[in-house]
Amino acid sequence: MLGQPAQLLEREPYISFLSSSALVIKQWLLFDPMPESDARFLLVDLRQRLPVVSMNDGASFHIADGEPAVASDPAYDGSQPTLIPGQLVPTPVWDDRAGSCNWDAKAVLEVTLADCPPVSDERVRAAMELYVTSQYDFLPRSLYLAMLTVLDGLATGSKRADRIAKWIDEKVSEAEEFNDQSLLDGLRGLKNGSHAAGIRALVKRAVLYLGGSEQEAARQANTVKRLYRVRSQLSHQSDTVELDLARATQLTRLVLNAVVSNPALLNDDAGEEASLAGGRERRTQWIAEAEVAIRRAKPDCAAVEKAIRRPLIMGKNGLLIAHLADRTQWAIDDGGARPVSDEMASEWAALDESFGERL
Repeated sequence: MLGQPAQLLEREPYISFLSSSALVIKQWLLFDPMPESDARFLLVDLRQRLPVVSMNDGASFHIADGEPAVASDPAYDGSQPTLIPGQLVPTPVWDDRAGSCNWDAKAVLEVTLADCPPVSDERVRAAMELYVTSQYDFLPRSLYLAMLTVLDGLATGSKRADRIAKWIDEKVSEAEEFNDQSLLDGLRGLKNGSHAAGIRALVKRAVLYLGGSEQEAARQANTVKRLYRVRSQLSHQSDTVELDLARATQLTRLVLNAVVSNPALLNDDAGEEASLAGGRERRTQWIAEAEVAIRRAKPDCAAVEKAIRRPLIMGKNGLLIAHLADRTQWAIDDGGARPVSDEMASEWAALDESFGERL
């Protein structure tokens, strides 16, 4: 687990007081002996990675807060992180290894955890915590509002053009003679665009960073605009409105996965450059992967001109689709590379890049 051998022990699950539908399984990991400095670093690393695992795997993994305790005797009950001195032989207070969690511990704790980047940005961590905890709610309206609140917290208002900002500064100077602070603050606030525009810009940056096209980025920006229009109707109208909870959840998770990988995407200026650079890097890597896989099956194939993983939200688990110079398409997955029929190519063309949903 992150390069350190460990033993996983767990207790029988119980119903959480936070939600009548949530099962809580208490588990603890007993790591093989290591230097204390390595143990403390490992704890920090785990705390920064587990929220990403929680978000993508649909469960809330939690390590008790606070500094690790230092054990004075071998007994350990798993209630908080504990450093056990080397001269002591750890003795579990409970050692029932037959819990009710049916996930593969090696897959989650060895593979998935290592693939998840550590997250130290507090804004991103808070957004992920809201996303994860909201999944235990069973009211569609509450879930829908929670997803859009996550995006609200991550986005910033876009800045207006320098020419407009300079004009606003002139108006601020003219208004100072009125000695009206609220007027001055209002004028200065005009330098920033609307928060809604900032959210759309963040969604576009996320899609581009994950390797999506400009057309797909614009499409998902329009989607989030529609989602927020529905939220406004929820707030101001008593009539029943149709909630697209699935799309709100998917889009929020897509944005979170992007900013988890690169928090610079949250900033207007640096985020624009980061999204374009990240997208180029991914597409270049996909082309190289496709070339290798296809040439194993057909050494004399045409050059790969572009490639994309579909759907984008699946990350490296998405199906890699390659477009070759001879206008053929190939699909690459764990089973290898295979040509794509015209019918299948037409079917994929009718689906969006981000989620595989019909256009």
